[in-house]
Amino acid sequence: MDEVYYDKNRDDSKNIEKQRKINLKLSNKIKKVILMIVCAILIITVNCFTVSKFHRNAFSIAFEFIQNGLYIDLSEPEVIELPTSQDDPFGIFAECAKYDIYPQAPYYLPEGYVLVDVNGNINKRWANFVSFTYKNGKKCFTLDYTRFWGNRMDKINIPGEHHSISEININGKPAIISEGSKQFTMAYEDNQTTLLIVAENVPYNECYKMVESIRHKGEFLWLEEF
Repeated sequence: MDEVYYDKNRDDSKNIEKQRKINLKLSNKIKKVILMIVCAILIITVNCFTVSKFHRNAFSIAFEFIQNGLYIDLSEPEVIELPTSQDDPFGIFAECAKYDIYPQAPYYLPEGYVLVDVNGNINKRWANFVSFTYKNGKKCFTLDYTRFWGNRMDKINIPGEHHSISEININGKPAIISEGSKQFTMAYEDNQTTLLIVAENVPYNECYKMVESIRHKGEFLWLEEF
């Protein structure tokens, strides 16, 4: 009778090789997870930097490929100059008219601020909107106009917690003002058209001057009150 020989070393080698492959797969998965975490941290860091430095989130910054690789434009946004007139000192009325919006608009804007962004959209099934963003260093404010069609008015959310809330009258219509934490917000609606003023780090008296200029429609005697 032939003697059966059991090679234990060969089975051990197979088990070791099998365990090595399992460890390799596990290691690759861990590396992928770590890479995803690192990428997420990098994206958040870049976004925080661009918001702090340029008041623009990372995804709004232009990315374009050029011959030498990826080019990221981190330069200051260009200043936009709109056509103006005596009745339209900042070009807001004419620009809004392009979007079929005929709003109440301020006749006063704080000195030293420049227009860096105009963004609009036309949607006849829901609403047209256009926004104007002005900047002066780390201080900025935005005028957002939305004209709704039919009875499709959206709710307007304004900061409330730890903010002072007040109501004023603009040309017979109520306007809600929120101020606090160096932020100023005003929400106003007239004839299915809303105006939302959002300011950050802008002195409150300058914000109120903008609001008052809407109420007085260019009569600047009231500025002495501020």
